[in-house]
Amino acid sequence: MKRQAILRIHSLIQHPGDKPMIDQQQLNATWIQKGTTDYIQYKETREGQEVRTTVKVTDEEVLILRGGDIDMRLPLKAHTTQRGTYRNEPLVWAMMVEAEDVTIERSEEKNKWRATYRLHIGEEEIGKYTLTMTYTEGTL
Repeated sequence: MKRQAILRIHSLIQHPGDKPMIDQQQLNATWIQKGTTDYIQYKETREGQEVRTTVKVTDEEVLILRGGDIDMRLPLKAHTTQRGTYRNEPLVWAMMVEAEDVTIERSEEKNKWRATYRLHIGEEEIGKYTLTMTYTEGTL
């Protein structure tokens, strides 16, 4: 089933040695349900760059795929470390994504997931992140 959705994104970003940063967005999105899997698709423009994002949500994990001026693959499954990628021409980084916690709540009325994870490039930790996405049927 395909429907319009209101997507709320809350990000807490902590880079080593820096003060925490908070970013919040509210966007129109497309919500596609296939069996027990949700796909959330949305577009955003940041600093003049357009990025298309698809978020795949299952009962156990979340996969964020971004494409456009920035490409990213970010797998999130609780208590696991997986390989991710990030490309912003001309640079490409292979990252290790260390998911400390992933909580997924889904119902007909409201859907929410939250992940706390650390990103590493090589041996260096580049930051700790807490990302929360809430999506409900509707439009802004």
